[in-house]
Amino acid sequence: MSVYCVSDLHGHFDELMELLENIEFDPAKDELYILGDIIDRGPQSAELLWWIIEESPSSVHCLLGNHEDMMLAAANNYYNRDKIEMRMSDPWAYNYGHETLNQIREFDRYYDGWEKKILDWVDCLPLYYDINVDGKRFVLVHAALQSKEDFPDDCCFEGKNFIINIDGVRAPQQTQAMLWNRRSWISDDFEWPFDIVCGHTPVIGIKWDVLKAAGFDNIQTQENGIVHLGKGFRKHMIDCGVNRNGQLGCLRLDDMREFYVKKG
Repeated sequence: MSVYCVSDLHGHFDELMELLENIEFDPAKDELYILGDIIDRGPQSAELLWWIIEESPSSVHCLLGNHEDMMLAAANNYYNRDKIEMRMSDPWAYNYGHETLNQIREFDRYYDGWEKKILDWVDCLPLYYDINVDGKRFVLVHAALQSKEDFPDDCCFEGKNFIINIDGVRAPQQTQAMLWNRRSWISDDFEWPFDIVCGHTPVIGIKWDVLKAAGFDNIQTQENGIVHLGKGFRKHMIDCGVNRNGQLGCLRLDDMREFYVKKG
């Protein structure tokens, strides 16, 4: 059995299928975790949604990404949840939501009720997975985690927030940070007692050599590849920018081997 992680597919269905073929993914014994941002920006958001919701095996697991969250927020502005809708003022509208919605409605396997099924599916997506692979703990999240040092012990959290057990201490996690955090996540030098795998921030958009020169020594990466950083290199950033003329990155958690597929 092997456990694989990918993130930020952004409508690149063909690249995912090529990756699964390259790694010889066996749904009967392997596990695949998709860490959010399945939709938007790419040409095949509908194909991806169809495969994941209608066809993928139970060994394929998905997290909520900020783009799915924007879709859900736009739809929740309407009383009728049978259709995916948006206003021009919705953040999803200027994050390629119109293109995704057109792809969904023009998809050749579209059927009455599919938009509602998509919304219901997105509404049930978790914000993180806490898993064990060969005795090693991994927390999988779309964007970032917040360390127990980020908040005072007496802080109050309202709404949809979560608690991660960090080395025996209950650490509150704000939903927006788990979906959106970027800058502070890279500079955070908290020593995590487990490995964290995340996407959201494309590694091709960051000048890692400049960061190293500025004193951020805890960085391991190859050109435009998966980045391992932080104390003990326990944070793993796997969004390799397939939607930005980069590549689709995949991390196998059993042995931390990396796999790549160039954008088609």
